[in-house]
Amino acid sequence: MGKVVYAANGKRDLHQLESEYDNALAAVAAEEWKHPANKHVVLEYLRDCKLGRAKSGGINLKIGKGTLYRILGILRLASESWLKKDFDKTTQADWDKFYEDMEEDKIYNEHHRKYKQSTKAKTYKTLRKFLKWRFGENKHYPAFCDNWVTREERVTKDYLTRSEIDKLVESTSTLRIKALVMILFDGGFRIEELANLRWADVKKTDKGYYKAHVRKETTKTKKERYVSLLLSTDLIDSFKNSEKNKNKDFDENGYMFETSYNKLYTTINRIGKKVLNKKVSPHTLRHSSATFYADIIKTYQQFVTRYGWTLRSSAPQRYFHTVDDQEIAEQTQDHEISKFKNDFEKVKLENAQLRDVIRDMEKSQAKLTSQVERINEFFLKKGMADISKK
Repeated sequence: MGKVVYAANGKRDLHQLESEYDNALAAVAAEEWKHPANKHVVLEYLRDCKLGRAKSGGINLKIGKGTLYRILGILRLASESWLKKDFDKTTQADWDKFYEDMEEDKIYNEHHRKYKQSTKAKTYKTLRKFLKWRFGENKHYPAFCDNWVTREERVTKDYLTRSEIDKLVESTSTLRIKALVMILFDGGFRIEELANLRWADVKKTDKGYYKAHVRKETTKTKKERYVSLLLSTDLIDSFKNSEKNKNKDFDENGYMFETSYNKLYTTINRIGKKVLNKKVSPHTLRHSSATFYADIIKTYQQFVTRYGWTLRSSAPQRYFHTVDDQEIAEQTQDHEISKFKNDFEKVKLENAQLRDVIRDMEKSQAKLTSQVERINEFFLKKGMADISKK
């Protein structure tokens, strides 16, 4: 069992970002910067972010320690490595050079590697918010950073199919890992959301399947949601019964999966390599879940809600391009075959109805013929009788 670290709001801090931020902040306070004025500006900005005084998305929003940790790292690099100048003395040319150098891969990360485009975009966003606070009266972005490209390029990621998920589950004899993999796929949880699920949060409905309550303090968007777990219900039952049998002090308020992030990641990745020869992470299972359910969930609103996105998030859009030309062709072919079958059945029905009509007409004609024959026979007999009288 890994060490459990808690955040200030009581949730499990799986990545230990709060303690990392506290340690980093203490280190910054004690160290000397090449540009001391920048250090004071950064600490002031972090304080305003924490208190909700710095605008984010046009509104005042309190920023958590996990995000503050990233902001501190970026601003420290901007001061000491990228600009190497007091922020208040920078010019348009200084910021233009920084942006051009970053875009042309002349700036490297701590591992001396090029920054990914997605990392660049996030860095620009962070710096622009800081510059708006410092030079834009907390209302508008300064002109020198207004045209930075902050849109992240969406890279098509590999996902696991439903059958591949089943292979992962079947490959292990450990009930806990079986449940872990299936719940991550079925619920599509972020890893910290899963780590904060208590037994009491996962309750069986009157329809026989489990539904998980993701509490708002454990989510990225700070909004609670309820997620049905139909596919993993049987495994949850088995896992829960097993835990109760092993532990006489089983606590409904205890965490379902009490482990460290590294151990959890390593376990899932090891199984993925062994069974599928693929690199599989907890987020791979979330991505696979969204890909799977995109074809099942009926409305965009339901889809966004299930995975805990905001309506303005661009993340859900990536899951509606997963049907390629081959799949479209197959779907079209299936549609045409189905249409042909329907038309054929319709013709068969019409022919059957026509046969019934013809059969009825034949019966009517036979009946009429019989009647005519009887009439003719009557008149014939009557005529013969009249002749005999004469």
